[in-house]
Amino acid sequence: MRSALAFVALVAGCTADNSRPDAGSGDLARVLSDQGHDAATVPDLAVPAGCRKDTDCKGDRICVAGACVDPFDLAAAPVGDLATSPDLAASPACVNNGQCAALPHASGTCSAGQCAIAGCDPGYADCNKQAADGCEANIGGDPATCGSCGNACPMGNFCCSGKCADFTGDVKNCGGCGGICPVANNVPACVAGMCAVGKCSDGFANCNGVVGDGCEVDTRSDLKNCGGCGMACAKDAPACTKGVCGCPLGFADCDKNPANGCEVDVITDGKNCGACGNVCQQGYVCIMGACTCPNCQNAFPNAAAGCINGQCVFSGCRIGWANCDGNPQNGCEVQTSGDSKNCGACGVVCPQGNVCAGAACGCRTAADCPTGKACKGGACGSVCDVQSRCNGGCCLNGICSAGTAETACGASGVTCVDCSNNQLGSLCVAGHCGCTDVSQCPMGTAACDPMRQLCNRACSAIVKCPVGCCSAMANGVCLTGAATTACGQDGLCADCTKVGLMCDPVAFACM
Repeated sequence: MRSALAFVALVAGCTADNSRPDAGSGDLARVLSDQGHDAATVPDLAVPAGCRKDTDCKGDRICVAGACVDPFDLAAAPVGDLATSPDLAASPACVNNGQCAALPHASGTCSAGQCAIAGCDPGYADCNKQAADGCEANIGGDPATCGSCGNACPMGNFCCSGKCADFTGDVKNCGGCGGICPVANNVPACVAGMCAVGKCSDGFANCNGVVGDGCEVDTRSDLKNCGGCGMACAKDAPACTKGVCGCPLGFADCDKNPANGCEVDVITDGKNCGACGNVCQQGYVCIMGACTCPNCQNAFPNAAAGCINGQCVFSGCRIGWANCDGNPQNGCEVQTSGDSKNCGACGVVCPQGNVCAGAACGCRTAADCPTGKACKGGACGSVCDVQSRCNGGCCLNGICSAGTAETACGASGVTCVDCSNNQLGSLCVAGHCGCTDVSQCPMGTAACDPMRQLCNRACSAIVKCPVGCCSAMANGVCLTGAATTACGQDGLCADCTKVGLMCDPVAFACM
C-alpha cells in the first residue's frame, strides 16, 4: 500500500501548487480504486490534466500511467509497489536502474520509464518475454525448457545442467543428476535407476558382487579366482598363469601326487628334461630344459645345443628365453619371462605402467617391479608413505593412486581414504568420501544430501532429526542447521535468505 499512499500524497500536494498539472479525474479515480482507496475521501483533491508522454508535463515532472508525477516521489517507491497497477504489471515503471534490481534471476535496467531485462543469471532464460517475472525459465533444471526455451525433454526424462537425462538408464545420471556409475575394469550400466556392473573387461570379474569396485579380480593371475570367480588353484598347481592353474615356470607335477606339489625341476632333470617323461639319451645332459652334449653346455647363450657328428649345433631356446633377432650365433638373447617388450613371446609388449613377471604382463610382488616401485593389483606403482608424498594423487596401501576411484580418495600428496565402506558414501567426490545417489550410501542410510554430497538419514515433518533440522531443499535430508538456507533445531529447516537474515549456528534460528 506504500505506493498508493505516496501517489495520493503526491496528487494531494499538487492541489496547493496550481503550476503542476496532474492526471485527469477519471484516470486518478481508477488508479486510486486499484490501490484500494476512494478518491472522494481525499480532501481538496483537484482534477488534474492527463498525459501521454513526459513532454506533456510541466517542469521536472514525468508521465507515469497517464499522470504527471514528481520523479523524486516516484524514486522513493520500490519496484514491487509500482508494479501493482494493472497498467504497469507487464513491465514495472522506473526512473533509475536501482528500481529494476529485484527482477528474479535477472539483471535489470531502466529504459524509457520501464524496467527491461539486461541479462539472465546462468541457468535461466526469459522465455515469456515479460520483464515483470524476470528470467522465469530454469533452463538448467526444468525438463520443459532444458538447455533453451521450448526444448522439452522426452516423457519421463529429467534436466541435468541443461541436458536431458534418463535417470533409469544414464550411467552419468543414474538415479539422479550427477549419479556416475563406477567404471573399474568394466563397462558400467544403469538399470532402473541403480548402478550395476556391466560387461567386465577381458581377464577381470566381479567376484564380490559389489558395484562400487567394479570388476575387482584379475582372473588371469588370482590364485583364488583363476579363470573365473571361486576357481581356486590346488596345492599341486600353485600358480595362475593366463587364467590357468599350473606349476611355476620350470617345475612340473610328474608323479601326480598333490602332497608334494610340483616336485620336478624340468630345467635340469635328465629324466624329465623340459617335460615329464622326456629322458635324455645316454651321454647327454639336461641343461635349461633341453638335452644336449655336455661339452656344448655353453656353446650358445641361453640356448640348448645338439650333437651332430661331434659338433654343437643350435637346437632351441632354453625355457624362459627366445631368439627374437633370429640369429643363432648370439643364442636366445631375450628373457621372455621378464622382458616387457617381449613378454612370454617375441613382440608381446606390456601396457604402460605394467611389467613382465612370469611371462605375463603385470606383477606378483614388489620384487617383480623396478627399484622404488611396489606391486598393487597386478601393476607396479610409486611407493609412498606419510613422509614420501605422491607427486600426483594420494597414498593408499603404499601405492600412489590418482585419487578418483572409490577405494582411493584424497587430495594430492596426502594419505588416501578407503571409501568402499565409508559411512559418508562409497564415491570419491572432490577429494572426500561422499555420494551423488543413495545407492552409494551404506545400508540403513535412506538419503544422499545433494547439496553437501554426503550420506545422511531421511526425514520429514513427522520423522524428526536427532541433530539439526529437516531440509526440504535437500529432498528431506537431516542437516546440522549451520547453513544459511537450512536453519532450525527440529522439524523442517527455515530458509533464512528469504527474509534477508542469516542462520545463527548456536541458536539454530534466523538472526
